[in-house]
Amino acid sequence: MELTDFTDDLTEEVATDIERYRAFGREQITKRMRAILNQDIQSSIVLTGEPGVGKTAIVENLAVEMLNANEKDSLYGKHILKLDLTRVNDGHADMGDYAYRFGNFIAELKNHRDDFILFIDEMHQIVGTGAKEGSLQDVANMLKPALSRGEIQVIGATTIDEFHATIEKDGALMRRLEEVTVPELTEAETVELLKSIKWQFSRKQDINISDEILVNVTNFANRYISDRYFPDKAIGLLDGATSLAKMNGHSELELADLAEIVHDKFNIPMSILLESVNKRLLTLEDHLKSRVIGQDEAIGTVVNRIWSRSAGLGDMSKPLSFFFAGPTGVGKTETAKALAEAMFGSESAMIRLDMSEYKIAERAVPRFKSVLSRQVKKMPYTVLLLDEAEKADSEVMDLLLQVLDDGRLTDDYGRQVNFKDVIVIMTSNASAELILTRDAKGATYQNDPKRQKAFMEEFKSSLRGFGFKPEFIARIGNIIMFHPLQGADIAQVVDLKLQKLNKQANKQGFQILYRPKDVVKYIPTFDKGYELDSEGNKVPSSPVVDLLIDKGYELSEGVRPLDETINNLIEPVIADAIMLQRISGEPQRNTFIFRAYGEGPKAYVEGKNETTTYGTWEVAVGRTNAEIMEVKSNGDI
Repeated sequence: MELTDFTDDLTEEVATDIERYRAFGREQITKRMRAILNQDIQSSIVLTGEPGVGKTAIVENLAVEMLNANEKDSLYGKHILKLDLTRVNDGHADMGDYAYRFGNFIAELKNHRDDFILFIDEMHQIVGTGAKEGSLQDVANMLKPALSRGEIQVIGATTIDEFHATIEKDGALMRRLEEVTVPELTEAETVELLKSIKWQFSRKQDINISDEILVNVTNFANRYISDRYFPDKAIGLLDGATSLAKMNGHSELELADLAEIVHDKFNIPMSILLESVNKRLLTLEDHLKSRVIGQDEAIGTVVNRIWSRSAGLGDMSKPLSFFFAGPTGVGKTETAKALAEAMFGSESAMIRLDMSEYKIAERAVPRFKSVLSRQVKKMPYTVLLLDEAEKADSEVMDLLLQVLDDGRLTDDYGRQVNFKDVIVIMTSNASAELILTRDAKGATYQNDPKRQKAFMEEFKSSLRGFGFKPEFIARIGNIIMFHPLQGADIAQVVDLKLQKLNKQANKQGFQILYRPKDVVKYIPTFDKGYELDSEGNKVPSSPVVDLLIDKGYELSEGVRPLDETINNLIEPVIADAIMLQRISGEPQRNTFIFRAYGEGPKAYVEGKNETTTYGTWEVAVGRTNAEIMEVKSNGDI
């Protein structure tokens, strides 16, 4: 029986490249291990620590030190043999053969106690390894007698969880093992470690690696890799980035290489990785207000909370959360989209869940947990939009409360998913009538602190009536009110929608004109409120935006019906021209001039303070050939 049947000589392996196997910053741990190995009674070790903290590297470093030991050192001349558990499991047809061969292996170790130390990586795996059904003769039980009598020396390595679950429970085994805890390296220690090993990656990829970029590597690893530990996650990131840098044809590792590998592996937006956070924050409020009209107070509150968070105030281990309350079609969802674009580079950096699909707890809770953990693991920097939160089962909301409290969620495979970089937004129409009633009472009522305090208490009480538990309401923290839009705000929303349509038309070689300052260039009398028809008669003419509001805005539904109105009244004219040009191949007149033709709604009906439902007007459109000018970001033509 040869010891090499089940092991590899780790000492011989490290002797081939000693510098490669030195462990930086682990001098105290190595010193402690040497002291334990020199003890008479409890002279075996189990290293415990999180995955990736460098337990195996410490044993390799010990092997290097043993090679350099002097003759007076009790470890002089000893070799470390690494047990290969796959070989223990393979190669024996029956239990008797295995027991015989592994028994001989242990006997050989006992005979050479002064020459060898057995290293068992993933030590928890010895429990059950080698045993057949109904037998207790696994590796752990076969090693235990020799280990308990001090006839062999062992160094084991395992994770903290596995240590507590298996090894620690075995009293006989623990009496011969001394636990040595391996802590995670700090950021500063990891940077120094990378400096000491960067030559390996530099030599392999033939690129330069500056000390400055190593700070970025460590920062990126700390910030964006939450499910692994130092130094492993930083070393892995450096390895991937240097390989990518070579593929990119760079002679030196650059920040762009590092950002690209983080983006590819962890789905972090490039805008987050390369753009200054301060720059994004400085433009955040303006960006949101350019997209969400008439909700300045709500946006101001959101921006203030994000600024506080970015300043490092509050619990950074938990997600930032908001509860957007208000009637339909006032900008709640649009705010979430705009926030995803502003903070994470794209509207697609948003996870949107319709909470009405999670009504029945028995099916909804496991599905919600699965969807939530899978999506956030895939996209850790995201806006999580939970639409119509009041429609979800209370047990689903209990699970969400756990996420808001703990900042993490365990998925179906036992892996923890971190939510600390997620912005959670719940939207709800619940108790919207209270907001409508409050707004109807005017600014004096809204600006009265006592009345507002009473209103918030009434609002929270009404939320409880929709199934929200008091502890959930208390945890939300940021209940933000979205109000019904006023006339000028509605017109601005329509203008934004027409701007978007105009940009789409531009891509097809067409443009639309609808603003009075543009229409009057083609219809000189437009600013006087009329135009001449084909027979020279004066016909009332006014901005098409007014008509779209008249036909498409309802207080109860907000601005949502405006999309359908534009789809029905504006888009078909443009679509017809685009398709005709595409099919016929003949150029079409490329400029559409939209306005409202005829009488609009009257201000009063029979002396009563009410408006008519609709006027007699309709959309009018003229066609001409004009130079198409690219639409700027602010929508000006």
